[in-house]
Amino acid sequence: MIEFSVGDFYIDMARSQISDRENIVAVEPKVLQVLLILAENQGDVVSHETILQKVWPNVYVAPNALQRCIAQLRKAFKDDAKNQRVIATHPKRGYSLIVNVDWQAKLTTVQQRKGQKSKVQVNANILSQRVTYAFGLLLICLFVLFYLQSAPKQSLPINKLTPLTTTDNKEFSPKYSPDGRYIAFERHLNVCENQVWVKDTQNNKEYLLTKKPGLYGPPAWSLDGEQLAFAHESRCGQEQDLDWCSDIRLLSFALAKNSPQLTRTILPCGKQYYEELSWLSNDTIALVVTDDKQEKIMRLSLSDNSLTTLYTTKDNIITTIDYSAKYQKIAVMQYDAMRVANMILLNPETKAFTRVKLQPPEKFKYNTWWPATWHPSRESLISASYSSLFEIDLAGVFTEYSIPTMQDFYGPNYHPNGTKIVAEMGFWDMDIVELSWSKKPELTDIDITPKPSSYQYNVLHRSIVSEYSGQYQPTGRAIAFLSKRSGSNQVWLTRHEGQPPEKISHFSDNVHVEQFRWSMDGRLILVIADRQLYLLNLNGEAHLQSTTFEILNIYQLYNEHQVLLSVVEDEEIKVVLFNVQTGAVQSLYKGDSLKAQITKEQTLFIVDNKYKLKKIINGQSQEVAAATGLAVTSLVYDDSDQLLFADDKSNIWRYDINKSSKKIFLPLINDVDDITDIDIKNKRLLFLRITASTREVVVFHQ
Repeated sequence: MIEFSVGDFYIDMARSQISDRENIVAVEPKVLQVLLILAENQGDVVSHETILQKVWPNVYVAPNALQRCIAQLRKAFKDDAKNQRVIATHPKRGYSLIVNVDWQAKLTTVQQRKGQKSKVQVNANILSQRVTYAFGLLLICLFVLFYLQSAPKQSLPINKLTPLTTTDNKEFSPKYSPDGRYIAFERHLNVCENQVWVKDTQNNKEYLLTKKPGLYGPPAWSLDGEQLAFAHESRCGQEQDLDWCSDIRLLSFALAKNSPQLTRTILPCGKQYYEELSWLSNDTIALVVTDDKQEKIMRLSLSDNSLTTLYTTKDNIITTIDYSAKYQKIAVMQYDAMRVANMILLNPETKAFTRVKLQPPEKFKYNTWWPATWHPSRESLISASYSSLFEIDLAGVFTEYSIPTMQDFYGPNYHPNGTKIVAEMGFWDMDIVELSWSKKPELTDIDITPKPSSYQYNVLHRSIVSEYSGQYQPTGRAIAFLSKRSGSNQVWLTRHEGQPPEKISHFSDNVHVEQFRWSMDGRLILVIADRQLYLLNLNGEAHLQSTTFEILNIYQLYNEHQVLLSVVEDEEIKVVLFNVQTGAVQSLYKGDSLKAQITKEQTLFIVDNKYKLKKIINGQSQEVAAATGLAVTSLVYDDSDQLLFADDKSNIWRYDINKSSKKIFLPLINDVDDITDIDIKNKRLLFLRITASTREVVVFHQ
């Protein structure tokens, strides 16, 4: 057992603790391993490579894993990166421990450090203490014996991380076969095409299963491992009359492993959308079925292709399902109209279900997307969000396991023996790009053929993390945006063109900064963080604005004092005009929306959850006929009483509100993910571009 002290701090490696006279701080074992290496080389510079090789031998870790460990140590030591008193940083070289190390240190209790009891007191109580100690020891032994016999192991197998795929393609949705030997996954060729592969974990070989590319959903193994089922998107990237079109397909694994096979359609494309498959038996599959009015979980019988409804919801969006044959329950992860996640535990035979409130850690409380899969031998599930894995018990309580990496994890699931976890790992790198034009092509609403134009592209903000929501200052030269450059989402500002950006917000890492809008005079930034409204000045001072509701989205500054918001109030989602000065609220529409803009005459337009542009008349939504068939991704109101909106093919349209007609404004902008601001007067706009992204299959193991 290794025990030592660093300055005034005592280090207990066995208990993974750092303590001083007042506090005991628990830290991860890897963090203390980093400290141990520095302590063994006290005063010397230890290179990054040396630490990484010793702490994570033969294991892939993200570039910032070491930096995060150092940050945790500094926090425990009450050290400061600017005024380094314990750990010194040597740029591009490594780190050194600059305080004394005492290898003869012994732990003293907090009571001992605050002052020893007198000998008289100790002698007077010694007999009582011995009796109490003996009795307590007996109770502890009995408790430990009971726990070892009855309590399940609660820690995940995450000591090591090994990548399984290292191609230039993106791999999604890995899933272990029932015998644990194979991992099926999607490998994407482009946005609308992928193929289904398996990796043999015994010989490390990969096998292509699908003979023809398509847009296949996550593969699901039959319980005997002989078949794979998946949903298939039939018309990706094509104009279509139906809102969605998907079918369900099967593949024989034995045949496909020998040579790629054509898939067999068992449930054809129709007016409903099929997704999220989980086998109930070797002859039945549970799947999520969506139409305009509701979402359902249905059972598909392979013997006669019949569908039986198991569960229906009108008020929830189902995200994932997973069936446990051991416990005969389907775990249904979903979120309600208030965007609050919950779990349904459904018996597919009796159709009885119980609803469970999810209780994630505070910083994840507004997450709606919790894809989860069952543990093979105990009543719990596993999920992921950002760089954390979670165990979720059947009461909805989360246990978090944070991984020191800049990359995110998706869709984890267990090996059948519970000793390994396979997941996706990846990241998005998005940059803010400015497009300007000296002259633009004038096209009809039919002719959107690309033509030479004077578009000029300029990447404004480039980093190795994602930047979001770039917006021009209304009365100045600054550009504000969101970025995770400092580790958590914060507001950053470029005050003048060509100058480096500076962070102006300083929200806690546990606060989720979601959106912002400039005030009309450009002196304040209205920030939505943890569903609350903050007024942030350009000196970085943030003031909380009191409201009687939670805020989901901030859409538009209507005038000097009123802002257009999407809020949760009285258990309803509404679009409202909120007066920042008086606190007055004017309700305009009840319902959820992705985008919204209001005209000078207070005519409200929204984009609903299916990317349809709608006009609100007397509180009721009506689809804008001119935009029928277009998936609207961005919406901006122009002071000339026109709407500018972008479709999913990167065309920008101009909609004349008075004439109810549209015309192409800017066609086919390159590589647009989301248009965040348009400045027509100066012929420029800001949009997001995905510069780099990765997705690969990784395994967590001991």
